[in-house]
Amino acid sequence: MTHHTDELIAPWRAGIRAARANLIPALVLQAVCLCLLLAYYYFPAVERFIQPVSEWQDAHGVPFAFVSRGFFGGVLPGVFVLSVPALRVRRPVRSIVMNFCFWGMMGSLALGLYRLQSLAFGMGHDWATLIKKMLVDQSAYTLLVAVPLSATFHFWQRHAFSFSQTKAHFPRHWFKHLILPTLLPNWVVWAPSMMIIYALPEPLQVHFSGLVGCFWTLFCMQVAVHATDRA
Repeated sequence: MTHHTDELIAPWRAGIRAARANLIPALVLQAVCLCLLLAYYYFPAVERFIQPVSEWQDAHGVPFAFVSRGFFGGVLPGVFVLSVPALRVRRPVRSIVMNFCFWGMMGSLALGLYRLQSLAFGMGHDWATLIKKMLVDQSAYTLLVAVPLSATFHFWQRHAFSFSQTKAHFPRHWFKHLILPTLLPNWVVWAPSMMIIYALPEPLQVHFSGLVGCFWTLFCMQVAVHATDRA
């Protein structure tokens, strides 16, 4: 019984360790996002500088969100990991292209979520509205869509996008070894960040979330490495 219990709580321990290890970078990231939010609302020059992004989003919709999120979540982290031996993957060019496509798709899904949230809860920036949007984002969407897709994708990436290799090394307890260790760090990083992101005008939300997504992609790669080791 003790051994079984240890197996069950080990992923939560892994998640707690990962959350602690990434706490300071996450706080720095959230502080940067908060500074950008305040600068947008209190410094007209910053608002004028960012305004074209909002206009492009209104004009081009999903394709622009796809390219933006693909760049921040796929291209930038892909270039960065070339200098990190522990995260380096085979065929890095193909990896960057696949990451661009995957995170572009996730950006398109996020854009749809943000629009639905605006329809459901309005576009107010009061605390009640922001908390409602964050809770929906971090419960239903994160648990059922975002974390399972991203964790599985990066495990596949870790095995050179080979279906046979991925199947051979895939953890038998998929949810326990890939999803649970990711959930707690996800909430540490994304819950406060989404409060900031939802405080922005809707056309800017998907692009600011891309900044956070750049950091999150690197974390997902790290989880995939450890999941591979356990398998």
